[in-house]
Amino acid sequence: MSISANFDETIPQTSAQWINRGHRLKQEEQYTEALAAYEQAILCNPEEAAAYKYLAHVWYELGQYDFALAGYQRALELNPDSLPLLIYKGEILECLQRYEEALAVYEYALAVAPEEAALYAIKAYVLTELDREREAMIAYAQALQLSPDYPEVYNNLGLLLAHMKHYEEAIRAYQKAIELNPDETFFYQNLNMLLESLGRWQEALHVQLEAEARGIRWEEKLNTTEQRIRWENIPTVQSPMPRLLKGFD
Repeated sequence: MSISANFDETIPQTSAQWINRGHRLKQEEQYTEALAAYEQAILCNPEEAAAYKYLAHVWYELGQYDFALAGYQRALELNPDSLPLLIYKGEILECLQRYEEALAVYEYALAVAPEEAALYAIKAYVLTELDREREAMIAYAQALQLSPDYPEVYNNLGLLLAHMKHYEEAIRAYQKAIELNPDETFFYQNLNMLLESLGRWQEALHVQLEAEARGIRWEEKLNTTEQRIRWENIPTVQSPMPRLLKGFD
């Protein structure tokens, strides 16, 4: 019997063929077999950065962040100015709570792509994790200067302002996020939670009713204790950034 019903018995001969097999196995969530396929791709061509990247992706899926970091690092050695690889490395360092190192990676990424608003937003989040809140505010401002109609940034800015006890400014930031994207549940929930925490119950109820009037399902409050800006579309209260890496793999 073949490893997967989706491909034939032919043994891959090239790095690209092994990568394709790895993709199929990963899609089927056969992660051990996918790892082996990507490792074979590396054996066929040790200078193939993509093989190390895909290997690291699987290690990430398995929660093996140290192995994932090693894979992304090797891929970057072969392709040092790859923006996607820099972002992947930064995310892994965040997973490992190595925020100073993640910040250094994002600073380098900004040198590669200084006009990417999302990079400033991610930098702002890391700065927040490092308790460098004023620098985080500057980074959010830089993101909005490049992309003024960026609802996710307004949402995340609202979270930071609320943490800093600048409540009215936080409310305005959430309202702006809703204005720019009135169909995003998390924006309403963040505003609602802030208003409730301030004892402004009528305003909080109005926000909930406004969301429900748009057909938004009002679910149980979300846990905000461990949030990280991600490139993947992971539903967290700390809103994910729009896909800078859309079109990449």
